Amino acid sequence: MPVYARVPSRDLGLELGLLMARYLLDSEELHYGYWSPGLEVKLQNLPLAQRAHTELILSHLPAGAGRVLDVGCGTGGLSLRMLERGCEVECVAPDSTLLDCAEKRLGGRAKIHRAKFEDFASARNFDAVVFSESFQYVPMAEGLENVKRLLAPAGSLLICDFFKRPGKPGSLIGGGHKFNKFEQAVAASGMKTVIDIDITEQCAPTMTLVEDFLNRVGAPAWELVNSYAAASRPLSTRLARRLFRKRLAKVEDKYFKGKRTAAAFIEFKTYRLMRIECA
Repeated sequence: MPVYARVPSRDLGLELGLLMARYLLDSEELHYGYWSPGLEVKLQNLPLAQRAHTELILSHLPAGAGRVLDVGCGTGGLSLRMLERGCEVECVAPDSTLLDCAEKRLGGRAKIHRAKFEDFASARNFDAVVFSESFQYVPMAEGLENVKRLLAPAGSLLICDFFKRPGKPGSLIGGGHKFNKFEQAVAASGMKTVIDIDITEQCAPTMTLVEDFLNRVGAPAWELVNSYAAASRPLSTRLARRLFRKRLAKVEDKYFKGKRTAAAFIEFKTYRLMRIECA
């Protein structure tokens, strides 16, 4: 019999998302899009918004950045674009199926390191360390200290990610460090933010697509599975619902009660593009 390793729920969600992106959009990208004015918010336009998101990051990559470290590189899309710009790129991320995809996609053009960023070390320094929706998974203080160790003199840290708004607990949209705590960690590290652009409203429409999918596909599928289980295995279904009622209620409240919206994202999250340098 095959032996299955336990897959973290976050990784499972990303891998399922990748399968859907490939099937529905012929795309390898998983990140939020940057929705410029005039771009209609519909699923078919998500790849365009994602490309705009990537181009925004590239436009703030320091001029002359030769060696770049892409942290949490996903499926390698941003790394591929940096390679096309002539950068020497290395990637670091924990071992996962997504990293396998990135390694195949990059075809040996970028060195891949399978490690947590806070544990990563390099004999050579980098002109830029880039996090695209990956800083939220790194311990702030440890992560910033390692950035300082890895950066070359006059190097830059580039972060494009979302954070929790201070004083706004209770969001059902997970992820993100507290933004005020992040600002304190940057100050404590001796680094300085030189560019800080709030792109929350341009990224939030991606949640409209998520909510539409949950309403039109997720909720009906959930109800269908529940109805089938109740009809075919009534006793075991009632027992399971009794045993796991709190967990099931949490799932239903989180995903199927209309709370994962663009408006909720704007209320609870702040999405920033920041360039940070050693003071």
